[in-house]
Amino acid sequence: MSDKLAVTKVNMGIIPTTFNEVMAFSETLSKSGIIPKNFQDKPNDIFVAINWGLTLGLPPVQALNGIAVINGKPSIFGDLAMALVRASGKCEYVKETQTDSMATCIVKRVGEDEQSKTFTMDEARKAGLLSNPTWNKYPKRMLQMRARAFALRDVFADVLLGISIAEEQQDIVDTEVAVPAEIKEEQAPIDPLANDIVEAEVTEQVTVEIVTNYYKQCSKEKKSKLAELMAKHTDWRGYSPDNLASLLVEMQNVAD
Repeated sequence: MSDKLAVTKVNMGIIPTTFNEVMAFSETLSKSGIIPKNFQDKPNDIFVAINWGLTLGLPPVQALNGIAVINGKPSIFGDLAMALVRASGKCEYVKETQTDSMATCIVKRVGEDEQSKTFTMDEARKAGLLSNPTWNKYPKRMLQMRARAFALRDVFADVLLGISIAEEQQDIVDTEVAVPAEIKEEQAPIDPLANDIVEAEVTEQVTVEIVTNYYKQCSKEKKSKLAELMAKHTDWRGYSPDNLASLLVEMQNVAD
């Protein structure tokens, strides 16, 4: 790789134009003390963020301030999502309202009927989000970001190109994909035969406790791989024994 970086100046920014240039640019930025801390010494994350930013029409520096790589997944913050939608020329208006227990985002795309999306504190509670310290400190802001994310992603998918909203993705990571707090508690050393016992019980009466204990026994690597699966089952604690059995089988089929 050449240690020289050929660049193009656009709108007061530096835009790398080839793969090697992006890599060199990422390496340089990773050593800077003025970029967001989550990107410092992480050139690979910077590389992903820059490429996503270019896809969305963002200069690299703006991408680093508005994009976060969360659990290996690039995401944009809600304020940047709003900026991209408003700048697209496809948005007629966005209206946001909220109370202590509910937030609503109403959006209208040019030439289409307006759509309204709502997120409530009850929904946050059912999803296990209230154990997240950020939700406890800024509940109204978090409700606002959830309602906004639903509205903007649904109506302006072509503008946001399917990228995740950071506030949503952070909830998945910070709460270990909405697994309840009791799963995180420390426990005694695991019996090496425990997994066999749990698996044998799948064909019998499966309870929330059995699913919880199985999750506790998983390695850190497997818990990370279970993230996508558990994100689809945020209300699993209310499942019937049959549905819990199906979920447990799915969890066991996720490779270590």
